[in-house]
Amino acid sequence: MTVFAVAGGKGGTGKSTLAAELTLALTRQGRAVIGIDLDEQHHYTTRVGVTAATEIYSVAADVLKGTATLTEAAVPAPAIPGAQVVVATHELGTLNPFSVPDLVTGLRDHLRAGGLGDADDLIIDCPASLEDVTLTALAAADIVIATAMCEYDSYGELPRLEQRIKSVIAPRVRPGAQIDYVALGRFDKRRGMDRKILEEARATYGERVLAPIRQATEVGKAFRAGQPVGLFKPSSTASLDFVDSLGPIIRAHSSRSTS
Repeated sequence: MTVFAVAGGKGGTGKSTLAAELTLALTRQGRAVIGIDLDEQHHYTTRVGVTAATEIYSVAADVLKGTATLTEAAVPAPAIPGAQVVVATHELGTLNPFSVPDLVTGLRDHLRAGGLGDADDLIIDCPASLEDVTLTALAAADIVIATAMCEYDSYGELPRLEQRIKSVIAPRVRPGAQIDYVALGRFDKRRGMDRKILEEARATYGERVLAPIRQATEVGKAFRAGQPVGLFKPSSTASLDFVDSLGPIIRAHSSRSTS
């Protein structure tokens, strides 16, 4: 079992898109995947094909409150065979340690007690912030994937995310926690700023920086279609970039799974 948390620290970093592409990539390896959407904007929920017609019995907030288990809340992801999803609702934005005393550690403990059931992997799409519900995901994760766009206000969130992990999560909640991978989106090699950000990221995070993902109109079109880009237009620039970028994660994960 591997738990992936995809975090960005703010909105518009491409985390929900990457989480959906990672879900697709893992299922194509024959993995049984559950994705839980902890972002009240529910973009991951949309990207895996959930619509108003999808039958939902419990939601992500219920799992965090302990009123439903992960497997009780998970429903088949309409767009991705082999994947299940626990959908997001606006209630996630109301959760805090006063209303849910074990908010930060509850999901971690639920998973340690076998909460993932027969599934192989869990993918968590984090909220667009570094507050309580994001800490829930970081506490539960084995692997943290940080996303940012090639813009300084977006890239500038990565040190804040790293500091949050080091100061709150790593000391006692999940020793050894760190940013394991960095994914940069909207990359255009013709722009000096993009090249500089990529250079800075590689200087700071080294081999943890994944191949950058170029800007492409298919990303927005795929969202409107309720599909990952890799299903919407497999031959597109965006789809090929995601395959290239996620390759090291999939290969490392497959190696661990078969060892």
